[in-house]
Amino acid sequence: MFKSYTGILEAGDTFFITFSGHGGQIKDKDGDEADGMDEIWCFYDQYLVDDDLKEIWPLFKKGVRIIIVSSSCHSRSTLKVLNNDCFSGSVFTPDSTFQHTVTQNGKSILEAYFPDPSIKAGIVHISACEDYQQAEDGETYSAFTRVLLKHWDHGRFDGSYEDLVKKIQRETGYTQKAGIATLGNNNPVLLNSIPFKLLTNQKT
Repeated sequence: MFKSYTGILEAGDTFFITFSGHGGQIKDKDGDEADGMDEIWCFYDQYLVDDDLKEIWPLFKKGVRIIIVSSSCHSRSTLKVLNNDCFSGSVFTPDSTFQHTVTQNGKSILEAYFPDPSIKAGIVHISACEDYQQAEDGETYSAFTRVLLKHWDHGRFDGSYEDLVKKIQRETGYTQKAGIATLGNNNPVLLNSIPFKLLTNQKT
């Protein structure tokens, strides 16, 4: 479903992808998941596996920005993690897509997938919970979406994507731990921009 955009989007364009619905897990078939489970988005007539998404990201051109928000259960590695250990809490080297110290209570909560030279686009993924967790529902919005919208405040929020996720984490807690991760060719211009604000005439 996203492949049609890979040939249209150029450097400097932003592709915003949101999914709010059921997320699930199925048995991993190709042995690339440490926990033995693939993550999926559940649609009304089918489901989309993280393995399928993994094949799409290298098709986007260099300089395209992709922002993804997964308001669903088991959503942490929906983008497809090649090695689940990258979320175990380690210091990434300068060869990583973006260097950060990953800790439970440290200054940074931003996590980076191990570098993949085939992915030229810059991707930021915000997830509602860990792969082993379920996302709570709500009367109008899910618990994650309600808190996100509260702090985003119709665009008045002036922090970074990481700042926004930190605020969400403080309210949803560790029973539903929201997260943020980068994939591909990211840099501070995208990561430090105001959430969901279009970066016009700036190629990254």
